[in-house]
Amino acid sequence: MADDVARGLIGLLRMLGVAGATWQLLLWVGGISLAGTIFVYSGKTPWERADRLWGLISIPLIGLAAFVAWVALRWLVNVGNGIVS
Repeated sequence: MADDVARGLIGLLRMLGVAGATWQLLLWVGGISLAGTIFVYSGKTPWERADRLWGLISIPLIGLAAFVAWVALRWLVNVGNGIVS
């Protein structure tokens, strides 16, 4: 039973392109997080930094959303090409 679940999960991840794109997830979220960190710490006073703190929270989520959109688009292209049914 556990083997079937594991095989199904691996198959699902491969179908979505996530297994081969883990490094791209790290690039999307990591790169956008780095940009957000630079943005937050470019404030001149602690108050400006506190006002920009939302960047440390929301910008990685934007990177994650961009990655999810990329995976969905890739899946749609695969469906359109008949690779995935």
